Amino acid sequence: MPSFVIDLAIVVVVGYLGWLGSDRGIFEMAALGLQLTAAIVFAVLLLEPTAGLLTWAFESALGAFLPQEFPF
Repeated sequence: MPSFVIDLAIVVVVGYLGWLGSDRGIFEMAALGLQLTAAIVFAVLLLEPTAGLLTWAFESALGAFLPQEFPF
C-alpha cells in the first residue's frame, strides 16, 4: 500500500476531529482521535497477515475446484 494513502487518511482524520472538536469539545475529540489513530495503526499492521490467512483459506477451500496453474 502506498504510504501517501496512509498519510492522507491521518490528515483527513485529524482535520475531521479538529472540526468536530470546535463543536463538541476538544477533550472528547482528542480521546476519539487517539482511538482512531490506534485503529489505523492496527489495521495497517494486520493487513499482510490477514491477507495471507485469507489467501490460504481460499486456496484450501477452492483448490480442488480450480486448475493447478490458477494464480492465487
